Amino acid sequence: MDPRLATTPLAPVTIRRLHDAVYALQALVGSRQAEIAQAQRHYALQRALRLTRVRADDAAHKSTLLTEAMARHFRANERLLMYKAEMETKELRRAEQRAAGTALYREMQRERHAEEESCLAMHMQEMETRHYIAEDRWRSADKRRRLGELDKVEAWQRAQDDAAAARAQELANELLAHQAVVHAAAARERIEREHAWLAKSKDDAAIQHARMAAREAARAAEKAERKARKLQTIQAQQQRARELAAARAIKHQELATEEAARDHMLAEDMLIRRLITEQKKRFEAQLWAAQREAAQRAKPDPLALDPARQLDADARAEARELVAMADEEALEQHRLAAVRQADEYSKTLRAMQAADEAYSKKLADRLFEARSRKLMHDEEMRLRRVLREARLREEYHERKERRSMLAEETHMRQHLADVEKRRLKRLEWTRRAEMCVEDIRSHQVRDLEASGAQIGLVFWRPLEEKTLQAYVAAYPTLLRWNIQFILLTTGVRGDPPWKNVTWTPPR
Repeated sequence: MDPRLATTPLAPVTIRRLHDAVYALQALVGSRQAEIAQAQRHYALQRALRLTRVRADDAAHKSTLLTEAMARHFRANERLLMYKAEMETKELRRAEQRAAGTALYREMQRERHAEEESCLAMHMQEMETRHYIAEDRWRSADKRRRLGELDKVEAWQRAQDDAAAARAQELANELLAHQAVVHAAAARERIEREHAWLAKSKDDAAIQHARMAAREAARAAEKAERKARKLQTIQAQQQRARELAAARAIKHQELATEEAARDHMLAEDMLIRRLITEQKKRFEAQLWAAQREAAQRAKPDPLALDPARQLDADARAEARELVAMADEEALEQHRLAAVRQADEYSKTLRAMQAADEAYSKKLADRLFEARSRKLMHDEEMRLRRVLREARLREEYHERKERRSMLAEETHMRQHLADVEKRRLKRLEWTRRAEMCVEDIRSHQVRDLEASGAQIGLVFWRPLEEKTLQAYVAAYPTLLRWNIQFILLTTGVRGDPPWKNVTWTPPR
């Protein structure tokens, strides 16, 4: 449109002018349609050429990418095969090293076992030697200890015998002293009696009988006194025997079975001694009776000259002699029984000692067997521990190798997964770049559309725009012409943002 027309005042609108304007407009539209058709043909040809170049470039690019991908895949397969071959080689080498190490380890184990067995044999021999020496020493010490105990027992028995002999000697001395006193008293009494008898020989028979009764009473009292002294002596001896029995009981607790036999022998010894003492007392009584009888026979009592009394006295003396002989026989029998019992005790003691030695030997043999079993058990447990340690070490090596192989396989899988992930990421980046390019093209087309609308407003007046909107049916076509005109004037290339619309602007 001429700019001068915009400043020239408009002529009045008439129907003639309107028809002329319509005819002029139709002529203009026809010319522009021809131009647009030519521009569309030119644009279609250019677009077909561009699309052909783009498709060729894309096919070449895709073939290049495919070739590169196939080359990468081939190289990856080659690397994988090389990795597998290398892993197989490493595994074979590792198996050979493991077999060599296992053979070496087993050889070392066999050598160590042989050495340990030899050491064990030497140790067992040394232990047997030590045990034999210790057993011999122990037996010698036990023998010395037992001999020492026997010596102690014999010394104690000798001390007891010496003490008994000393007591017997003391009793004998006391008895001799008592006999001397009694003899002196009897002599004094006899002298007094003789003097009294000479002084009173003229007294009557009643006084004599009373005197005889008094003498008999004195004799009875003296006899009772002697019996009391004897009983006291026996009680003292019994008290001493009880004390000795208590001492023997304490010793019996210390020496067990031997003390019982020894206490029995001591008790029999005390019984024999008591019998000897009683026999001595009876012999003493017989001696006193014989002395009295000898005194009476030397100076007979006038009242004792009766033949019947003499016969009675002789019978009593003979009976006393028979009793003394019987007591001597019984004493001899008791002595022989004591000797036999002592022999039996000696035999029993020797048998007990032999049984004790046999039991000690058996106990020592059992102890040696127990020690040997203990050593064998300890050695077996040590060998088990060594074998278990070796088995655990082998299992640990196998687990370590399995873990290393699993780690290498996991690393290879992770590497392949990372390669695939990078490839997918590159594809994603390519797709996003293509979308960004499409978005940029869409924004450019929209900007071009907005610019074309503004240029159309500048080219056409509002009245002409309304007239065109009212009378022109192909407004989109006019708008496309405007866009084509803008593209033609600006030199921009590209498809519009509408669907199913393709056109190629003229050069």
